[in-house]
Amino acid sequence: MAFLRYLLGPIELPGPSPDQGLKSDQPLNLRECGDPDSHRGYFLARAVHLNHEPLVDLLLAHGASPLEKDGVAVKFAIGRKDERMVRKLISKCHTSDLQFGSLGQELLKYSVKVDARDIAYFFIREQRVAPNLETLRLLR
Repeated sequence: MAFLRYLLGPIELPGPSPDQGLKSDQPLNLRECGDPDSHRGYFLARAVHLNHEPLVDLLLAHGASPLEKDGVAVKFAIGRKDERMVRKLISKCHTSDLQFGSLGQELLKYSVKVDARDIAYFFIREQRVAPNLETLRLLR
């Protein structure tokens, strides 16, 4: 975990060199942070796939998006029928992204296909994802 904190922590970048004409409004050191969504959300998806909750919490705290790469991290949690993990991941998303987008309908359809009914009802009732006709047929 210390290695990941190091990777996601602040990075010191050198400012402009004195021979480039240092201006008074430019800092000597810039502080940037690592990107938790590098490789299109691979690290969060692997952490969810391995059910490693401390790592999932760390990546979400640093701003990793569960909707990267068509929501594969959420799909892993749905595949395991882990409603608590799905709720944790979706709570970090903008709900407007799920409500009217095709990704919300895709996640809903996937939860119906793997027979995770409680997660499907979570998407319908709490996240207000409107099911399409094909998903309604699968819900029967």
